Amino acid sequence: MNNRVGLDYRQHSIVGRASNAAIVAGFSDEPPGSEAPHPAPDFPIVIAEWPRNRSDLVRISLDRYNNCFTIDTWHKQHRTTERAKQRDLERLARDFKRRMRDRERAARAEARRDKNAIIGTGVLYQEIAAAAAASGLPVTALAVLSSGSDPYLRDTVHGHRDGQWFADQVARFIAPDKKVHLRGLHYLVSSAADVRSPDGSPFVNDYECWKWLQGHASYAARWLGLVPFERIRDERNEPPRVISYAPSPLAGAGYLTADFGIELPQIGTLMPHLSGTSPVVPQPYRIILIGEKSSLADVLEPIAKEVAGELLLPSGEPSITMIAEMAARAAEDPRPAVVLYFCDFDPSGHQMAHSVARKLQALRTLRHPELKIELHQVALTIDQVRRLGLPSTPLKPTEKRADKWRAHHGHEQTEIDALAALHPGELRRIALEALAPFYDFTLAQRCDAEFQKWHSEAAVQLLTHPARVAGEKKIRTAFKGVEKARAALIRTQRGALRALRGAIPRSEFTTPEVEIKAPSPSPLFTTSDGFIAATRKLIASKALDDGGEP
Repeated sequence: MNNRVGLDYRQHSIVGRASNAAIVAGFSDEPPGSEAPHPAPDFPIVIAEWPRNRSDLVRISLDRYNNCFTIDTWHKQHRTTERAKQRDLERLARDFKRRMRDRERAARAEARRDKNAIIGTGVLYQEIAAAAAASGLPVTALAVLSSGSDPYLRDTVHGHRDGQWFADQVARFIAPDKKVHLRGLHYLVSSAADVRSPDGSPFVNDYECWKWLQGHASYAARWLGLVPFERIRDERNEPPRVISYAPSPLAGAGYLTADFGIELPQIGTLMPHLSGTSPVVPQPYRIILIGEKSSLADVLEPIAKEVAGELLLPSGEPSITMIAEMAARAAEDPRPAVVLYFCDFDPSGHQMAHSVARKLQALRTLRHPELKIELHQVALTIDQVRRLGLPSTPLKPTEKRADKWRAHHGHEQTEIDALAALHPGELRRIALEALAPFYDFTLAQRCDAEFQKWHSEAAVQLLTHPARVAGEKKIRTAFKGVEKARAALIRTQRGALRALRGAIPRSEFTTPEVEIKAPSPSPLFTTSDGFIAATRKLIASKALDDGGEP
């Protein structure tokens, strides 16, 4: 490396004022004055070099500097010194970065300690703390799940802070007699535009706020007893099925009896009267409603019942099995079928409707050549989003279709939950409007009107007919004879029972004892274990520890 500012680096320069042409000519094989072009030499040009000692090398070269030619002397020791300085600077930079990282780690650890500082007023933490004190173990040794998931470890400063924030929002936005749908609450809070998260930042409609509300605030509120568990509706999952076949204990009994259940109808029903049913005219289409989420059931299920149609509420895109079964049912119906699709306004929702349509197309070719079906994407559309001012959520960074989606719509994404939460009546209106071309909502009323018209005219004719009075008199006379015969039958039954009662002994059962011969396996959890034993067993099992101390 050359340094032309000074001589501190043992570099010496001899500056010559000769013109460039003269110098170049001095290195050319052409005679002076020749007009032939000369190739420009590559600088620097080494003139000579020799070892100065075992570590240094001396080199003399011709170079250019400030439009002048110089003869330079260069020592290898200068390069060695510069490299040593560079290594020192790099070492200092690494040390500085390491100290900054350590400082940042310490700050984060301090923040975590403050955030996870225990308040200890909750029942769950008091139990685990008492068990830890009795056993001499730290509380963390009795944690089965992570600190953010274990119910026993939510009794912290931030746990109470987040849980109280959630309880306040529930009290503000949800009526006391209503259940809380978490996604709907998220939209209500973010759309209010005046709510701040506990850390002071605005609560907005994005993934981070939703994840915090769902996974932290609502979790803490329930485990700390600030919001009852039964008030939360988890519409992302189907409601659990609770089936119990266990019989109640009952002492056996045996006795003598007879069936006295001969019931006579009311006399009025035995008289001549009008009856019948309204005509039923089938609707022209088989109606099928598909919703992307189970949270749509509150609106779509009553509509499906009203139009005697189908309602499918898969979690996300319907499976191939679900679509195939739907197509098979539609193929058995002689009417054409109409599918109305309700999904999020995002690339995935847009794709779902097209995927179902394509699979129906293939099923018609493969299985049901006579199938007549059409599919309409009803909600959510960009026009509905803009007309109702529904909130937008940024698309995920991993969404590969994001750029094309934004370019086409000029919008990010909006969940259909926002429509159901912010405008509950609008979703029903949209669904009924979509049904209008395929369903006659007045048909049943007009059929009933025809029946009522006949009934009114026939009732007048029946009341005025001269044979009605004589016929009803004969029926009453015959009915009295039936009542006498029934009373005589019951008296005969009771006499027979009295005659036999002494011959039949009273029941005396020997109740058998329960006999189970199979040995009982070791349970994952049993209340027979103390708190410490049960907790340590869970920890060991969760860690896939075959035995020994956890």
